[in-house]
This record gives sequence, structure tokens and C-alpha cells, in this order.
Amino acid sequence: MDRILFVLAGTPVRVLDVLLVGGAVALFLLLVVSIILIRTSRARGAEAGAAAERQREMDDKMAELNRASAELAGRMQTVAEVLGSRQSDLARLVTERLDTVQHRVGQGLEQAARAQGENLGKLNERLAVIDAAQNRLNGLAQEVIGLKDILANKQARGAYGQGRMEAIVR
Repeated sequence: MDRILFVLAGTPVRVLDVLLVGGAVALFLLLVVSIILIRTSRARGAEAGAAAERQREMDDKMAELNRASAELAGRMQTVAEVLGSRQSDLARLVTERLDTVQHRVGQGLEQAARAQGENLGKLNERLAVIDAAQNRLNGLAQEVIGLKDILANKQARGAYGQGRMEAIVR
């Protein structure tokens, strides 16, 4: 180990010196590699931490979105139920109103038919009275024509006058 391997700048280099320098270089390289590995692992740890933080944030946002979606679905279901009940209420009200209107129209038509029947009955009575009066007028017109014929003939007029006088005297 004390043997000189070579001379460098006038200094003899021994095996022990080479081993010491080699060990120092190896130790230095080991230290550099360790520092690089530590920094890399810290960077990876920081990246992993940041990635984990981003993942956690994304998970939180997804959970919030899922919660909002479930809430929205619940509200939509509630709105659908309310609209369904409102529609059935509206249909019921329309049916009730339609029944009421039909009942009123039916009563109105019935009253109108009854009143029209009564009016037609009264009209028939009046027409019967007018017809009877017309018949009497026709009879009276015939009698007036007969009287006119009698009064137009002098002989018949005299006989008529005499008959009337006799009727008065008696």
C-alpha cells in the first residue's frame, strides 16, 4: 500500500492515496446522488401532494356536482308532482264548471221550451178567437150583403119595412 503508483506534478501517488481519493470521489458522488434523489423525491412528493390536492378538489367538486344534481332531480320531481296535481285540479275545475254550464244551459233551454209552448198555446187560443171572429164577420158580411140586396129592391125593401113595423107593434 505504500507502493507508489505514479508521480503527479512531482508528488508521488500511492495506492492508499488513490483509494482515499476514489473513496472521497465516491462519497462525493454518493452525496450528490443522495441530494438529487432527495430533491427529486421532494419534488415528486410536492407534485404528488399537489396532484392529491387537485384530486381531492376534483373529488369535492364532483361530490358537489352530484349533490347539486341530486337536489335538482329532487326539485324536478317535486315540480313534476306539483304540475301533475295542478293539472288534475284544473281538469276537475274545468269539468265542474262545464257541468254547471251544461246544467244552466239545460235549465235555460227547458224554460225557453216551456215558455215557447205556453206562448204557442196562447197564440193558438188567440188564433181560434180570431178564426171565430172571422167566421162571424163572414156571416155578418153575408147578412149585410143580403140586407143590401133586400134594400136595393124597392118591393123587398117595403116588405122588409112592413115586417119590421109589425114586429115593433107587437
